[in-house]
Amino acid sequence: MIRKLLKTEPLGWYIAGCLAAAFACVFTYNIADPDLWGHVRYGADMLERGRLFLTDPYSYTSHDFLWINHELLCEFLLGYLEPRSGAFGLIAWKLLMGAITVGCIAWSHRRNRFEPVTIVLIAVLLVLNLRLGWVVRPQIFTYTFLSVLVLLLTEHSRGSDRAIWFAPPLIAVWTNAHGGFVAGLCILAAYAGTTALEQLWRRAPGSIRRLFPLAAVVCLSAGATLLNPYGVRLLTWTWESLTWPRPEIAEWAAVPFWSLEYAGFKSLVAVAAVSLIGSRLPRDPARVVILLLTAVQAFLHLRHIPLFAICAAYWVPEHTDHCVRRLREWAGRAARLSDADTAAQAMYKLLFTGLGLMFTGIAFTQMAWLRVDKAVYPVSACEFIAERSLEGRMVTEFNWGQYCLYAFWPRILVSVDGRFDTSYSREVLDLNLDFMMGDHPRWRHRSPKTGPFQPDRVLDVGVPNLALIDRGRTECVRVIAKRPDWALLYQDALAQLWGRRAIYDDPAAPTYIPPSERRISDAPQEGQVAYPAVPLASRAAGAARWVTR
Repeated sequence: MIRKLLKTEPLGWYIAGCLAAAFACVFTYNIADPDLWGHVRYGADMLERGRLFLTDPYSYTSHDFLWINHELLCEFLLGYLEPRSGAFGLIAWKLLMGAITVGCIAWSHRRNRFEPVTIVLIAVLLVLNLRLGWVVRPQIFTYTFLSVLVLLLTEHSRGSDRAIWFAPPLIAVWTNAHGGFVAGLCILAAYAGTTALEQLWRRAPGSIRRLFPLAAVVCLSAGATLLNPYGVRLLTWTWESLTWPRPEIAEWAAVPFWSLEYAGFKSLVAVAAVSLIGSRLPRDPARVVILLLTAVQAFLHLRHIPLFAICAAYWVPEHTDHCVRRLREWAGRAARLSDADTAAQAMYKLLFTGLGLMFTGIAFTQMAWLRVDKAVYPVSACEFIAERSLEGRMVTEFNWGQYCLYAFWPRILVSVDGRFDTSYSREVLDLNLDFMMGDHPRWRHRSPKTGPFQPDRVLDVGVPNLALIDRGRTECVRVIAKRPDWALLYQDALAQLWGRRAIYDDPAAPTYIPPSERRISDAPQEGQVAYPAVPLASRAAGAARWVTR
């Protein structure tokens, strides 16, 4: 597609360069994900010790609960890159995965000659929808591997039977990189099932014989999921996890249907629907089924929006382009500029050049650092913890757990972190979330085994001596403020740090913190700092621990 565009279109090079810069700008957009610190720490610690952690050493509430780590390969990669190349290595990996994802899409359209408006429209919508999830996290493996898988399916539908045999090894690697392998396996099964039904319906010569290799690929891919350190236990855990509602996690929420929020996703759905309905080209039933399935999943769960966007970028453009050509013919106007339109061409070339340079400049600027928002993460509160050399067991806000264990483990163990049910039982999760989020059924799905709602029970289980809480959780603040055995040690506009009164508020205790040394204020937490944004003492300790042997 790109090659033919460059050869035939006067503006081809300018459009291609501008779009490449736009994708680079998106793939280098860097805001720290709440789980990033944990992924780096787990991978680095396991590499340093040369073994997997079968139970969780970072939390005091997980006890001997089996840690099903379904993101091992990603954590090994991040744990290797970050100590050696810092944030730049993480960003470079993210950019590389983006290049593979989009490169596979472009390769699948290599035989097509699309109108420039089609290319720009699909590319812009793809950029808008990939941007939602393209941060340094294991999900990037799912997006990239899905793109590779859809390329294999596309080549198979064009008659290349060899390409599909790469699916089983892809699924095997995917299984050890991120739990999204389930989506890949379902898409592969949907493609095989729909293709089989279509071939049986048509009864074309040799069609039945061609289905046997496809069935073998599906079976081998399913078997490849067992090639992981946990065997079948990973699969049973994945099923249990996916069937358990997660209203506590925002990205598992549904897309608000009538709102203008997520307009990029809704626009892509509209373009796909209009293109498939309005096009006179033949429609592949397997592709239509997969697009419908991924669109439904995207509407049900925000985190699946990039999956639909990737599938749509493969299978919608040819229909969109056909509609564009029909519209052009109906309007009686040429969509391309003729060579005589020199003034208009010069204007467009100048526009695409300017946009390309702007996107390139933004991309290079973003490559320089990974941003941590002080209004989101308790940077100042953790500096207070480091200055006072506090240690022990700390009740931790769910979204801050991995930031805290990166900064302070092993001298501080957290009560919970973003691994959710990979390393915590439902009862332990409820113990923490009852305190942080209350029991409102809209935001919670409590396990029936947990027992009656008791919001302050986490302050007693395991006898924690510290509690770092988000002031935005007003009910959480109210609950701990009612406890006479806890004293406020630190406060800013974002966070509060409480300590057990017998340890920090008793002048006779060796760990006593006098009121004059406590920091109680409403100081706003503004601005951004560079990753890892942990206290210098913690950073130095981490660097010493991760020296290459």
